[in-house]
Amino acid sequence: MGYDGVEFFEYYGASANELKSALQSVSMQGFNTHVGFSKWFEDPIAEIKYAAQAGIPNVSLAWIPPEERNIETFRRVHRLLIDASQWCADYGITMCYHNHDFEYETMDGTYLLDMLLQFNPKLSLELDTFWVHYCGLNPIDQMENYANRIKLLHLKDYLHFEKPYVDMGKDLSFCALGTGKMNNDIIIQQAKNMGIEWVVADLDNSPIDSFETARISLAYLKSKV
Repeated sequence: MGYDGVEFFEYYGASANELKSALQSVSMQGFNTHVGFSKWFEDPIAEIKYAAQAGIPNVSLAWIPPEERNIETFRRVHRLLIDASQWCADYGITMCYHNHDFEYETMDGTYLLDMLLQFNPKLSLELDTFWVHYCGLNPIDQMENYANRIKLLHLKDYLHFEKPYVDMGKDLSFCALGTGKMNNDIIIQQAKNMGIEWVVADLDNSPIDSFETARISLAYLKSKV
């Protein structure tokens, strides 16, 4: 299709060297991995080491499950992110945090996202602009607010969403970039102005074939850069 890179969530049993060779064979860059929540507490060094060996320069904590969203878990995550940021630095890669909507809830008047970032200068941010919009905030304002922390940027487009959502497929209807209601044009321009290295076409569900959605999204992105 012409994509420059890919963001991983699973490796499906491939060794780091196998994955690196596979990426090289198709001239693609693995630029990030969304490491699952439980894996960060099982063997985080193994996840970091794998990414480094595979040539993946970033790893992210991608999601805190709803049942884990409590003060004790947030304290554990805060400590983990500080440690993981240093472990990543030791292996020459970058630790990122990927937001959804719940990080824009406040604790003592401060967004959870701000709390995770302000005490950990080594932690970078993979900002998901749809979730910013979902929370009723301006994505451009948040991009400017976190300008010195954003390493990667997620773009989505949507047909409709419900608040609060219960069922991801029913309450949140996503679509190919450029075909829905999200104003991604100004977000892409801001990303260019800020020099953000990777802009990610992110799709959680689609009313049409996912490969066709990927093709349409890429054509839209190329028309803007």
